[in-house]
Amino acid sequence: ASMTRIARAFAPRPVLYRTFDGRSQSQHRGPLVDRQRLDRELAALARSRREGCDNLHLLLPFVRDAEDVRFTRDRLQAVGLEPGDRFQLWIMAEVPALLFGLRECVAAGISGIAIGSNDLAQSLLAVDRDSPPEGFDARHPAVLEYIKALIQQARSLQIPCSICGDAPARHADLVEKLVRWGITSISVPADAIDATHRAIDRAERRILLEAARQLGDNGELR
Repeated sequence: ASMTRIARAFAPRPVLYRTFDGRSQSQHRGPLVDRQRLDRELAALARSRREGCDNLHLLLPFVRDAEDVRFTRDRLQAVGLEPGDRFQLWIMAEVPALLFGLRECVAAGISGIAIGSNDLAQSLLAVDRDSPPEGFDARHPAVLEYIKALIQQARSLQIPCSICGDAPARHADLVEKLVRWGITSISVPADAIDATHRAIDRAERRILLEAARQLGDNGELR
């Protein structure tokens, strides 16, 4: 019922439902641990879509490789859903191994990725998952290089790439880097929306100005 209410409130704009992520410090096995719970969630999603919420899509957290995607597709088919243009299956990009298997995940049917900056930084920097965001810096060079590589690979595979987490909301300088690398969208808390909009606008204006100057230097723009 809650899923349907939210999807209808935002229609016709797309809504991504993220399945339950029950990891703990002793259980780093991702979203497919409790298969019965996953099946219940997918059944509820399918029911909402049958009730007219065709703007409702799926986001799968903590995906490690294409096998996770294929497993989820099988469970989706069991409730009458097939990923494609009308129903999209997105995955969170927060496991370092995913960078090396993204192409195969696209071949398995995903429509886009959402980078989870907190979990990704914690995994790359070997930080305890229960640590607060203040306990590590998502702008560590290794994290930034990984995010850049993910965005660029998503662009080459022609799928959208979003990012969520505390880092974009807390650091305007990171927003500009994301825009330059080609991020498709940035998800932030409600109280950071205005500041993030301004940061994106500044970044886009600066990029356009630099491009215009470059054309001028090459004698192609007067």
